[in-house]
Amino acid sequence: MNIYSDTMSCVSTACQILGLHHYKTTSTLNIANMSIKEWYSLLLEAKVLKSPATDVYPAALVPVRVEVLHPNTDWTQVWLIARTKGLGAELISFQFKLLHNLLPTQERIARLGLNEDQPRLCLQCRQEPENLVHSFFDCTKNIQVGLALLGCAQQVLPDLSTEAAVLMDFGYILPEEENLAVQCILTTGLKYIWEARLAKKVVTLYRMRAEIEARVSILRKTRFSSSAQLVADLISILN
Repeated sequence: MNIYSDTMSCVSTACQILGLHHYKTTSTLNIANMSIKEWYSLLLEAKVLKSPATDVYPAALVPVRVEVLHPNTDWTQVWLIARTKGLGAELISFQFKLLHNLLPTQERIARLGLNEDQPRLCLQCRQEPENLVHSFFDCTKNIQVGLALLGCAQQVLPDLSTEAAVLMDFGYILPEEENLAVQCILTTGLKYIWEARLAKKVVTLYRMRAEIEARVSILRKTRFSSSAQLVADLISILN
């Protein structure tokens, strides 16, 4: 009994030191038996992912930088859209970088101070600052291809703007089949445009269509074959 009391006392003290005051005595026994992995998850949530709870407000998720930069975007909806199954690891990785504004545009490079002598101007057209929207839709080197890609998605989402396309902000949750199809088209197309620009290659419509058709072939072999057919129908306008 003394050992139990000593253990509970140590756990209670540890929680106070770590700032985990919102964990009540009723849950102390579970905390005393937690593994290192469980402690890591607990501390990550309490110290990094969530703001401290107060007498007035409960603990809330700390917004990431992109959420602060775009407060009018429905991020709960965007993150749900981004979790759609069927894209594959390669596209999910690119989409993560896209949504978190991690792609190294000239604007991002200048903001990070990695090259103070490097202007923010787009290295392709040298006319405007290079941010994500410019890279995909406004740069004169690939504007026609970018807008053609947008046109494919606008068959399902007529009001989709270039800014919303970059943020995957569709305005509402689409049916699963349409959601995957639009994401597949946008993410594959944007990934192609980005990688072609990075390699200083000419961005072409037929090459982008070929990249999307390759994704269609992969989807046809999965349980998402209905989305594959929809993608094929939507990209038929890319001539």
